[in-house]
Amino acid sequence: MGQTRVAVGHTDQDAQRAALLANLAADPGLAVVPISPCDADSVDVDVLVLGSRGHAQQGARLCAAVTSARPDLPVMLIVDTDRPVEVLAGFAAGARGLVLRATDADTLRSGVRHLAMGHNYVDPALAHALVQLAVAEHPDPADLTAEENETLELLGIGVRRHD
Repeated sequence: MGQTRVAVGHTDQDAQRAALLANLAADPGLAVVPISPCDADSVDVDVLVLGSRGHAQQGARLCAAVTSARPDLPVMLIVDTDRPVEVLAGFAAGARGLVLRATDADTLRSGVRHLAMGHNYVDPALAHALVQLAVAEHPDPADLTAEENETLELLGIGVRRHD
């Protein structure tokens, strides 16, 4: 497989955008495609990274607009907090991956590679937010399937998909 083509769509700060581009470009398996933020839904890439500092709903709206125009394009959404509502909003908007803004470069690049392979990705630092959502939806563990219980147990001890 050749290089994964990745672009960084929308960020509110040029310094943040430059740091994201540098982090992604440091991986020889990733080819960073320069785009203007307003071209996010028309760019020819394998993965699009989007983020909007301090505005969870703005980032989710941008993601929804892009995934509506390009449902085939995997979007990695950068979120500011690990609040379950923000994680849920990101996935509801069509993101296939979520990472915290404060995540390390290796986690970001790993997420991009997972999306390029057709998988979803959740920053391990956000896993507990998904557990909180699952518990809120199914407060009684007896309501979960054996596979769902096993997944929650593995997430609880920090196991990642590739472990």
